Parts: sequence; C-alpha cells; structure tokens
Amino acid sequence: QAKLDSGAKGQGRGNKAEDLEGEGEEADDGDVGDDQEDQEEANVGESSKWSLRQLEEYLAAQGVDYGLLMSRIEDIIIKTLIAAEPQIVNTWHQGANFSTASPTPIQQVTPNQTCFEIYGFDVMVDDELQPWLLEVNIFPSFSSSSPYDKRVKTQLIADVFTLIGLMPYDHDVVEKACKGEQTRRLQGSTRSLVIGRSHTVSSIKSASFKSFGEAEWRLILETHEENMRRGHLTRIFPREGSGFYSQFFSTPRYSNLVLERWIQLGGEQWFSPDDEVIERDGLPLPVSFRAV
Repeated sequence: QAKLDSGAKGQGRGNKAEDLEGEGEEADDGDVGDDQEDQEEANVGESSKWSLRQLEEYLAAQGVDYGLLMSRIEDIIIKTLIAAEPQIVNTWHQGANFSTASPTPIQQVTPNQTCFEIYGFDVMVDDELQPWLLEVNIFPSFSSSSPYDKRVKTQLIADVFTLIGLMPYDHDVVEKACKGEQTRRLQGSTRSLVIGRSHTVSSIKSASFKSFGEAEWRLILETHEENMRRGHLTRIFPREGSGFYSQFFSTPRYSNLVLERWIQLGGEQWFSPDDEVIERDGLPLPVSFRAV
C-alpha cells in the first residue's frame, strides 16, 4: 500500500508528493504476541499471501538481495505517483478546505489536512529482480480472507488514521474567522493574512535554517509530527537522496524544495535532543521527546 499526501503546501496542504507512505514492516501488531504471529505466518506459509518478513527470509535463503528489490519497488511507486501528481493535486484543490469561507481563502483557521487516499500497487518481479507495475488500485480491497490477512489490514487502517492526525472541526472558530473577515472587508481592509514564503523556488535550494520563515517552519513541523505518527508505515518520499526525483515533476513544488533542503541540512536529526548531532547554525535547541 502507499499513501500520497499531495498538494502545494504553500497553497494549502503540502506537497510532500509527495508524502508517500509505504507499508513498512509486516504490520507487527503489538497486540498480537510473537508466538501468535509466528503461528499465523506458519499457517499461511503455503498460501499466496506472505508478510514482508516471510518474503525477506525466503529471498535471503535464495541468496537474493531483499533490500535491492524493495528499493526498486519504492522507486516505481514514487515515479508512478509523480506521473499522476498534477491530476491528483488538481482534484485535491477542488475539494473542501478548512480556511475561511471565501472564494480565495485568506486565513487558515483550522488544520489544513483535508483528505487522503490509499492506493494498492500490484507489482510483478522477474528473475533479475526487476519489478514491473501491473496496475494501481484506487479502491484496494480491505476484505479479509484469513485471520492473518485481517490483522495486516486492520493494522494498516489504524496506522493510516493515526498518520492523518484527524482533528475535530470547530464550528465556533470557523464562524468567528468568517465574521472577522467580513468585518475587515466592510472596513475596506485588503491586508492578506496568508503567511508568506521566505524564499523562491530558486533561493530555497541554498537556504540556511536561519533564513527559514514561519511558512517553512510550519511545513517542516507538520512533516516531522506526521512522521512521528507513522506507526508501522515507512516514508519513502521525501527522504535523503529524494532530490533525484525533482526532474520528473512537471512543475517544481515549493514545499518539496523546502523539505528537500531541510533533509539536506539534517532533517529529522534536527529534532534530536543531542545538540552534537548536527550543526544548528546558532538556532535554539528544539523541544524533543524520548521514549522511556
């Protein structure tokens, strides 16, 4: 499975084209003990559905490079979603947003995460470890044919909704913002409340942390917080080295470039409590949390 969270973050919700989340481990549910998991996997050992751990163990026994295979599959997923990115973004922009009720949103008053999709990729692998994309299902089946199948899909759905981080719609906040906007218009105020970008698509490529403004840091913090909620999912874009895919986008996305630069400057390590991990360029130590 893969998830695309796309759209220009500078124009609403962000563009991690972009934020591709592929199912990482074999949905190793903490509610199911290792013995039960092993028994379930043993029961499906001869079936057509294997966990990723089973696949890795089988390929290792055959002397096949599992890591290489998965990197090639991830490459196909990323390029496929980039190919459809303009249409996906256009559809997303036609959907609902949580800004004030005006033809051109002026003030964002609630979370800008408004939608998500889960795609099912059918991939066939040949004897040279070359993956071939057969189709992409926009409505993958979540029916279960076995207890193990049910556990994997239940874990996926749980992780997806945790990743999204749904927040309640606050009618009072939106109503207050709409009234405030109407009042400003009646008073003849044309001042835009949109948080502006601190760079252009050209200058952001060599920007420093110090030069990032509120818009860029909001994007980075949203991305970091989303990654902390990933559960058993794995983010395959953006990540280190993903700048290679910039050449495949029909239109450069400012948010992609911001996240690419952030990763180049340390990425998630910037939120590490260890001040020696990366050069902070004079910035204060961020608040961080450690599992205990």
